[in-house]
Amino acid sequence: GDAFTSERMVNVLKDSRFFKDLDAAVLETLPKHAKFLNVPNGAVLFRQGDPAKGCYIIVSGKVGFYAGGNSNTPRQPPTEMNETIPEAARRVHTYEGFSTFSKVSDYGQCVKKSGTGEVFGELALMDGGAVPRKATARCLDESELLFVSAEGFEEVKKYVKELEMQKREFLVSCLPGMKDVKKVAGHSSGNCFHQERHPQGTLLLRQGLSEERV
Repeated sequence: GDAFTSERMVNVLKDSRFFKDLDAAVLETLPKHAKFLNVPNGAVLFRQGDPAKGCYIIVSGKVGFYAGGNSNTPRQPPTEMNETIPEAARRVHTYEGFSTFSKVSDYGQCVKKSGTGEVFGELALMDGGAVPRKATARCLDESELLFVSAEGFEEVKKYVKELEMQKREFLVSCLPGMKDVKKVAGHSSGNCFHQERHPQGTLLLRQGLSEERV
């Protein structure tokens, strides 16, 4: 049922490198933006240059990523049902629907292969989906994938942004001078801190000496 599917989605998200550190409340909102896909060997999810519709987690199977190849053929229309051409040359839509492919499509060079638990397609969503796909994604085995839509990914980004803001507000309120620390190149004031362990009696600071970190 739906409850079982949602629970399984949350478990898949928890096991993935990209989503595992999210708050449970955020993870539980993602199933409404997600769905499981059973994709046959050879199927293409998206092609290089396509807009981004979402990101994927590999539940089982393997996906290859290709760059280069013929950049004109992805924009050709799908083959009509009554059109008489060799089976291998028949064009069908990719999963995301922005382009087409056939069994003899030229995808270019395989630059990477990903397996169970890995996330892909998220980079094109970082700027609201404005960045075109950098590579073609094609299943190398019969694969099960968890697809998370661009809308769901925006929920994650919103959560991370709010968390970053809360962390900065905490530092400003609790630590004098932190309000003057500027955010540079995507880093926050929280990046100024790290944890270290020292044995009892270790000298950390000495009067009159300047240290960059403690």
